[in-house]
Amino acid sequence: MKVLIANPPWVLGGIRAGSRWAHGSDVKDSKSYVVFPSFLASAATVLHNEKKHKVKVIDSLAIGHSRKKFFSEVKKFQPDVIVIETSTASIQNDIEIINKIKNFNKCKTIFMGPHVISRPEDALDNGIDFCINGEYEYPLRDLINALDKGKLPKRGISYKVNGKIKTLPRHAPILNINDLPLPAFELFEMDHYNTPFSGAAQNIDIMTSRGCPFRCTYCLWPQVLYDTRTVRFRNPTSVVDEIEILLNNYNKKGIYFNDDTFTLNKNHVLGLCKEIKRRKINIKWACFGHVIPINNMPEILKPMKDAGCCLIKIGIESGSQKILDNMNKGTTIKKIEEAVKLIKKSGIKVHGSFVFGLPGETKETAKQTIAFAKKLKLHSLVFSIATPYPGTAFFNTVSKNKWLKTKDWSHYDGECNAVARTATLSTNEIEKIFEYANANYVLNLIKNPAYILSFLKNAYISNGFLGFIEVSTNRIPWYIKKIQKNFSTKRFVEQ
Repeated sequence: MKVLIANPPWVLGGIRAGSRWAHGSDVKDSKSYVVFPSFLASAATVLHNEKKHKVKVIDSLAIGHSRKKFFSEVKKFQPDVIVIETSTASIQNDIEIINKIKNFNKCKTIFMGPHVISRPEDALDNGIDFCINGEYEYPLRDLINALDKGKLPKRGISYKVNGKIKTLPRHAPILNINDLPLPAFELFEMDHYNTPFSGAAQNIDIMTSRGCPFRCTYCLWPQVLYDTRTVRFRNPTSVVDEIEILLNNYNKKGIYFNDDTFTLNKNHVLGLCKEIKRRKINIKWACFGHVIPINNMPEILKPMKDAGCCLIKIGIESGSQKILDNMNKGTTIKKIEEAVKLIKKSGIKVHGSFVFGLPGETKETAKQTIAFAKKLKLHSLVFSIATPYPGTAFFNTVSKNKWLKTKDWSHYDGECNAVARTATLSTNEIEKIFEYANANYVLNLIKNPAYILSFLKNAYISNGFLGFIEVSTNRIPWYIKKIQKNFSTKRFVEQ
């Protein structure tokens, strides 16, 4: 069979496949942040390596395809099956694209992703033939092989029978992820991917583990995609093999370890650092961590620094202990401060993520978060709006309390839309708080000559001269917009 695995057009600069937080973008820049779709790549590779089917990947979000160009590529390939990793924020867009394709190509259609695990009806009631349940690799392989024989598998999918949705049992979680092959990078246009957290030009993200033992109410993958709290680790040798392929064959200079929580296991972290050092690989890398393991195992920080770690992202989320408790973050304000100090002391930079609009949020708790973000003096940070994805405890809470504003999934991106209120804040007020915090942060950045020079330098190194012009040109009106938001929201937040 001819199988097209696609990340189709959506919002310019948007992130869909490979992201825990699929979102659009309010800056029209398609080059500076392009996530490598790890799960999509893994599923494509398992299928490709079987040699039974002709597999093609089109990542239109990475390449920058228009719909017209994407449809042209589909017509050229004439697939028997199209596979898309959809998301809550993009599903309406993705269904529309598939239905247009069906006007000129009568192929079977398969959607994967947490949204259709939780709500297969959103796809199946709108023309999609099958949805994958759980981690994608083996259910997709089994479905394609079965379709090739005119049959259906016995598990791992949802589909319609006589107008009713039938959901088969999930595959068991992949307990030994070392059984999965390294991604078939040759299926992808690798020059387009860039996750800039390490600060080096030509970054790319890879995963060294799957899973997280913490129980944050909003976190999507552990609750919906994995169906297990067991953390599964890759062999450090395999991880470094992948790094060497990316360095030697695809000119990548930096790595972002996009694990759910990279810093969980001391032996895993130290083993990876040791293998990087043993092979004398000179590379900058960043990772995502949780403050508790960092506090409990500060001895991992120096080896991480020595092996090339230059930045750790941590999910701080709030400056209010009440909000941290409400979200089951499993940490305290004091422990966050201690972890930030430990990371800084080791010579590693800290990037913090913060979110507004979780249950219990008030104007006062939001002010505490903004003040806390300033107090920590982080290298960089990001503010977002809490998004209650279907299947999460957060979604269940806001649904039960009738706090949801809409089920128009296109607004569920957290980039600039609040779709759920709290007991005391409307969605409009949450958006104002987010806009103020973000604008205030950006305003402070652009007052800093070092930031401006660093941004321009990285834009040129990462994207070349033409990319530098595109990025810079698109950022100017974005900065102006942020400054305007600062003035328009200041009175509400500060009064």
